[in-house]
Amino acid sequence: MHLNSDFVGRQQEMGQIIAALDEARSGQGRGVVLAGEPGIGKTRALEELAVHAEAVGSKALWGRCPEERGAPPYWPWRQAIRTYIAGRDAETLRSEMGEGAVFMAEMVSELRGKLPHLQPPPTLDPEQARFRLFDAITTFLKNVSGVTPLILILDDLHWADAASLRLLAFFAQEIGEARILVLGTYRDVEVSPGHPLFRTLGELTRQRLFHRVPLLGFSREEVGQAIAIMGGITPPQELVTMVHWQTDGNPLFVGEVVRLLAQQGMLVPERLHELRSWTFRLPEGIREVITRRVDRLPPPTHHFGASRLVTATDKLAQYALLAGEQALAAYAWEEALLHLQRALEVTKSQPMDRQKAAILFGLGRAQSAIRQFEAAWESLSSALDFYLDGCDVANAVAVAGFPLPYVPGLTGVTRQIERALEQVPPESAAAGRLLSRYGSLLNLERRDYEAAQRAFAKALAIAQREQDMALEMRAFTEAADVAWHHLRWKEGLLDKSLRAVELACRLEDPYAQRWPRCLAGFAFTVLGRARDAQAQVTSAMALAEKLRDRDLLVWASHISDLIAYNLGDWQAAQAFLQKGLEVAPDYPNLVALRALLAYERGEYDTGRVYMERLLEGVQQARPVANAEYVYAALVIPVVARIAHVPDWVSIAEVAAHTTLSFPSATPIYMQAARIGLALIATERGDVELAAEQYSALAGQRGLCYLYISIDRVLGLLAGTLKRLDEAADYFEEALDFCHQADYLPELAWSCHDYAEMLCRRSDCEGVQKAATLIGEALPIARDVGMQPLADRLEALRQQVAAAARGRPRYPDGLTKREMEVLRLIAAGKSNQAIADALFISPSTVAHHVSHIFAKTGVSNRAEAATYAARHGLVSL
Repeated sequence: MHLNSDFVGRQQEMGQIIAALDEARSGQGRGVVLAGEPGIGKTRALEELAVHAEAVGSKALWGRCPEERGAPPYWPWRQAIRTYIAGRDAETLRSEMGEGAVFMAEMVSELRGKLPHLQPPPTLDPEQARFRLFDAITTFLKNVSGVTPLILILDDLHWADAASLRLLAFFAQEIGEARILVLGTYRDVEVSPGHPLFRTLGELTRQRLFHRVPLLGFSREEVGQAIAIMGGITPPQELVTMVHWQTDGNPLFVGEVVRLLAQQGMLVPERLHELRSWTFRLPEGIREVITRRVDRLPPPTHHFGASRLVTATDKLAQYALLAGEQALAAYAWEEALLHLQRALEVTKSQPMDRQKAAILFGLGRAQSAIRQFEAAWESLSSALDFYLDGCDVANAVAVAGFPLPYVPGLTGVTRQIERALEQVPPESAAAGRLLSRYGSLLNLERRDYEAAQRAFAKALAIAQREQDMALEMRAFTEAADVAWHHLRWKEGLLDKSLRAVELACRLEDPYAQRWPRCLAGFAFTVLGRARDAQAQVTSAMALAEKLRDRDLLVWASHISDLIAYNLGDWQAAQAFLQKGLEVAPDYPNLVALRALLAYERGEYDTGRVYMERLLEGVQQARPVANAEYVYAALVIPVVARIAHVPDWVSIAEVAAHTTLSFPSATPIYMQAARIGLALIATERGDVELAAEQYSALAGQRGLCYLYISIDRVLGLLAGTLKRLDEAADYFEEALDFCHQADYLPELAWSCHDYAEMLCRRSDCEGVQKAATLIGEALPIARDVGMQPLADRLEALRQQVAAAARGRPRYPDGLTKREMEVLRLIAAGKSNQAIADALFISPSTVAHHVSHIFAKTGVSNRAEAATYAARHGLVSL
């Protein structure tokens, strides 16, 4: 590399940067950040590198982060992109930007001058919108680099806005196979752990494509070179030593000293002999050097920012609102929030008007984007009331239709949508979008499934009539979500979620596939169709990683864990949980299931760590039907049973009752609470509590909720209620479900609970059946790694063996109850008559009859009567 003659030192550092440039030019994207104190020469090094890059056929794009506040978001990126598009024709830009141009135009307004026919960007939720912008910029620059290698220079990153840093972190992950070198500089003395850049640097260093190059002060020899170049002399060694000592080799400080010497006329041959005495008059610090130079400036020279302009309140609010709206348009949520909060602050004493409503609408959108949902609802509700009262239909529809996540406990939100619906034409597309939103909120606020379905039906009718596929997809997605909340697994959730996925694929909208794929995966898991579930969730996981969608990654990890857990692949289950916990370490679903997995494997120390984290979340959460309370209610009783730690059960009981008593708790939350209470009732032998849960859960037979078969829970409850034959029926159905689904851990637990119930009968009826169940469950528990359950099964096996030695044996393995049924069959009784005689249900009788036929090898009731007589059970 040929360096300019006035460029001093930095050979090693420049070598590292040149090596990174060469790799980038070959298609291996790289990134370098130069760090050092002010004046150390970071920018100068980049200028030298840019000249070299241009000389070897690369294109350098510069962006500088301003120290002054007030610059628009993404300012360094805007500068770099503006530089490029200024010299490009419309056709080239259209080819390089593709569909991303509509998003980039929101950030770089000059682009609309180049491409005047661009449509406005589609309305998306905040995470989707910001991803689209970041992806558009990344794709554009990668396309450009395909023709000409790019050097993207971002100077003074310590002053960068939050949006620019987020874009940098995103961009850094995408340049691995692009001909792009990213060069950044920052002052390391200004970047403490609380600085916004600190976190970004952590993300960058985790990328193997990026590395940090520190710049230190000049060596003594390099200081001599600098003095020689700037002063045009060969400096005495005494001067070199003194300047190096005073400046610590800082290039800026060295330059200031040399300039001061030149101004004082010291750097001429005839005065060099005076330098020995001058060294003692050298200023004690570089601040004095710079101050003395500034003092030479004429008095009118001042920084414009030193004066403070006093602006009228309405103007200040207007400008802050404008800045906030510009930041929202550029998806710079953090900057938008600051501007709009400032606008609201200066108008707080004023009555509500159009300007204040606009501020609140913008503020609500910014609050939603950074997940301040409660505050966002308050802001949007105030704006919506104003627009509804003034019959401002367009703005009312915009606010009412904004996709803000519901916060449990909110009231009145559905009434606002109803008011908005009253102001729009009933068959319009706007009405369709509001109806879809209305159906979702009817479920979440009022728990009204039927009314929600009527709203969705109307929205779908409008969508299909208008051939609005996007609205149709949205309505199906939200209808599926409501069906999920109401446990409508087959007739509502599965068909609607799959229909939504189909429509999203036809629209080529990956964002719209996210939630319906998760819903479909959840439904398939509940129904015991793990392979179908995995297909949906694998796609969802790929989307989450591609779109960098935190919430989707958490949910996809959660459902993937459930699938692996139920199939007994606990190594995979732990890996999925870990993936989710890396992005959401306190997410209660993942924390609870990680605790459960550890306890199931006998890893009690690890389990306690996660259990305490779950309990801490419960203590900090509001007492509503939320994930913290629901998972505490569901998981704690299971853990307490495994590890024999009843201390936490009271917390689970409170969490369950809190969930059930919350007015807007939907059935999906209530079922989790009831399963937890069912397990508590079983352990305590609480007949009243068991009867309540038994009645409530009976409608969910043949399903697996998360990791537990509803039929097993019903079997436990029936056993607690002393309905032993019904309990046996439920356990048999649980076994059938688990065998068909191949849900091994749940199969092992069902065998255990069934065998334990059989052993609790006063006459140990079904000892042989219990032995068979234990024989099936014990190898599973050992193979999967369920050591606590394996220990329980081994103890139960010994108990069964002891009981078997002291019990009468019946022919062909018939149980005592089956013997009673067989005698009544031989007596000519019908199933109903047998049920009345034994105080059991006809279905239970039918179940016993089929077992009798199978065990004895008979095919009808007449042959059964003959069998009974042959064995001396009855008289012919």
